[in-house]
Amino acid sequence: MPGWLGAGTPPSFIVEISMERPLPCHPTIDYEDPRWLSQWEAQEVGSICAGSLVMSANMGKVPRDPAFPRLPVDKKTVFANHREFIDHHNNAKIRSWER
Repeated sequence: MPGWLGAGTPPSFIVEISMERPLPCHPTIDYEDPRWLSQWEAQEVGSICAGSLVMSANMGKVPRDPAFPRLPVDKKTVFANHREFIDHHNNAKIRSWER
């Protein structure tokens, strides 16, 4: 949904993706649970965000870490690059990170 990234900003997500840090798949994490981050870091809950992996593939980036899945290019349903992602969220009327 445009503008909805929780407390994170669009640039902060891009930094995480660029650093090849695994991002949690939002439907697999209960962000209301105060233990979600420690559980995620211990790999007790959640999956890696497929969207971040596909966006990287769309830009011709292949993860160096073999633990990261390699997903196919899909520019029809996933952002083609960082600018599209940032514009999509910054142009929203409501921005979750400004609450």
